[in-house]
Amino acid sequence: MVYLDEFRINPTCSVSELMERVRKDFNIKVSPSQLYRARRKALTKLRGSVTEQFAKWWDYCKGR
Repeated sequence: MVYLDEFRINPTCSVSELMERVRKDFNIKVSPSQLYRARRKALTKLRGSVTEQFAKWWDYCKGR
């Protein structure tokens, strides 16, 4: 993913900021829905899925 490191640094980046960045970098117009999906995929990749997070939490609780 092209902007994965940027989401790691700034996970609250707005869709409008991202839209402007893509337009500037690639000179294309991307729909907000495409950017919402891309943002969600990037954040899931960075944070892991909800299932993975709960599995880590249960493992942590068992170890205490």
